[in-house]
Amino acid sequence: MSASTASSSTSAPPAVSASVESPTPTVTGVTEDIDPNGDLAIQLKQRFPGYPLLIDASTIDSDFEFVKESYNVGEQVVALLPGVYATYN
Repeated sequence: MSASTASSSTSAPPAVSASVESPTPTVTGVTEDIDPNGDLAIQLKQRFPGYPLLIDASTIDSDFEFVKESYNVGEQVVALLPGVYATYN
């Protein structure tokens, strides 16, 4: 092995500098018309009339079964918004 080969194999690789910018998340849907300075509860009630709604837990999608068992959900739940549920006791 020559001296030039030995020195090239022990030298550090060149430093790499990269600038990666994270994209700013864009939320669409429920929050589009939400005024950040207003009362969120009032705005959601206006956007989703009829909610919150007390419903029978058996009417919820079967994907919810794990949650019902894990959190000891009773026979009824509160639908806060479409697809958003809370326990009712």
